[in-house]
Amino acid sequence: MEYRTLDLTLVSAKGLTKAGKLNVYVVASISDSRTEISKLQKFKTRIDKDGGSDPTWNLPMKFTVNEATGLQNRLTLVVKIKGARMFLDKNLGEVRVRIKEFLEGVKPGGKIMQNVSYRVRGRDGKDESSLYIFFIIYFNCPGVI
Repeated sequence: MEYRTLDLTLVSAKGLTKAGKLNVYVVASISDSRTEISKLQKFKTRIDKDGGSDPTWNLPMKFTVNEATGLQNRLTLVVKIKGARMFLDKNLGEVRVRIKEFLEGVKPGGKIMQNVSYRVRGRDGKDESSLYIFFIIYFNCPGVI
């Protein structure tokens, strides 16, 4: 089995209209088509207290993904955008990106770097804003079986 290291930086979001005066943060994880892969591969950004509807995080994250499973379209990057409140945080929306999108086009022994943006889908299912991601994919992850 070949593994790849997927380095992502969650840069920012723009136009989170439902954020209001909430302090916004993001939780990112990789899931397969049936269940979440690992609690170890879950990241949470710091809370942006000043960005309002245009928060910035610049959080680097490193995921290890099984190439075959990713190319079978079974792995998804799930980014949940939340607004911090006193007792219960508010779900502002989420982005789901098939890992296959990141893996396609990377040659063996190579790497790819790219800036991308995705539409944030709100709780009502409508596109609401944009999430900006910078990613680097490396072909092998040494020492992972």
